[in-house]
Amino acid sequence: MSTLALADFFGQYPSFFYNKDQPANIEFGRLCQHMQWCDSDNEPQSEKSTAVRKFQDALVRQFNEVYGTDEHSLEAWQELCRRVGIYPIPETIAEARSKVKETHVNIVDLTESPGGETVTSFDSELELSKYTRRNKRYFPGANAHAGGLLKVLLRRINKPRREMNPAVKSAKRRARRLRQKEAKSKSCE
Repeated sequence: MSTLALADFFGQYPSFFYNKDQPANIEFGRLCQHMQWCDSDNEPQSEKSTAVRKFQDALVRQFNEVYGTDEHSLEAWQELCRRVGIYPIPETIAEARSKVKETHVNIVDLTESPGGETVTSFDSELELSKYTRRNKRYFPGANAHAGGLLKVLLRRINKPRREMNPAVKSAKRRARRLRQKEAKSKSCE
């Protein structure tokens, strides 16, 4: 699954055998065990903290290597649309950006998926959050290496927005307007 920047990251630990066919987060967990970095209070965390930061940088760099960072490239947006299952492929950058912005995919899955495979798209940010948390497939949110394409895909995983069905939203809006009208008419009496 993983190549490029992730392979370089794991290559920094020559005593660790990196299995690129396994998810990167699983391999990072194995690396932590191999290096005996534990989470107990009595162990220094500086080495593990440094490794976590470098691992996150490697994930972002790998995304950038696969998809690019140029948010002004129609080809880059179209490739991203293909990989997240947006069809028909948009003809303009603005349309592609808008479609990608409406899509909820796990960026770690997208970064690690073999070329050409479409990744699972979720109906809402909340569903994506549940999947990400259950599978521990977190992608670093703020990273100095993040390009424009990547930033459009970032979602609020720890505090997801609870999107509503448009029909429900519309009904709630109508009910709120009706209540406001009724309150206004009562105050005029």
